[in-house]
Amino acid sequence: MRTPVILIVGAPSRERDACEALLHRMRLRCRITEPYAHDLQAVHGGKADVCVAICDNFLTAVHEVRLYQELWQDLPLLVLDATPGGHLTVPLLDAGADDVLRPQQAMTQLGARVRALFRRTTMDAEVSGKVSLVAGNIKIDPAAHRVWIGTTEVPFSPTEFLILQKLCLHSGRVVPYREIFIAVWGEFRPEMAEGLRVYIRHIRRKMQTAAETVSIVTRPGIGYMLSVGGSA
Repeated sequence: MRTPVILIVGAPSRERDACEALLHRMRLRCRITEPYAHDLQAVHGGKADVCVAICDNFLTAVHEVRLYQELWQDLPLLVLDATPGGHLTVPLLDAGADDVLRPQQAMTQLGARVRALFRRTTMDAEVSGKVSLVAGNIKIDPAAHRVWIGTTEVPFSPTEFLILQKLCLHSGRVVPYREIFIAVWGEFRPEMAEGLRVYIRHIRRKMQTAAETVSIVTRPGIGYMLSVGGSA
């Protein structure tokens, strides 16, 4: 596997310096830019594999993440929540982040999280031999990370895509929470339970046009099931 290129976005700070130093020690290549830089639109240019955004302002963090997600829809986004109190996990996920860490977690988990996001954007081993997945009127192209609902292509973030892909692979049966976490994040992360609910809400919203034939059913305390044709 080639060495991923990491785009670090954040104002000059102790957290940004620590992230850069840590990723360099792990032999990962880094590019750095400040938020709202005049050339922010051109910074990525298809040359980065993962974006690490450092948000330290409680009032602007969610706005910044929405901006990055709009600019780089196909670039996996990991947010370092350096805001006072660090209570923005759910709002940041809701804004489009694929993963959220606190600074105290970064020293032990940042490298692993970045590598996991990079692996998730390459071929998923579970579906590497399949041209497409079909569930009702939902069609997924795993290699290209594209989703169609009926005849309309609908954009999905990398994390939303992997969750939907996992549910489509096992449509008609309940997929336990733990199984979804391992497929998407590489491990069971209880602290991300609310985050998973946020992603499911996003996916359901995007599936509204397919509501008559496909739906995501919640089995409280167990997991989620992609129901096709109204069967639950």
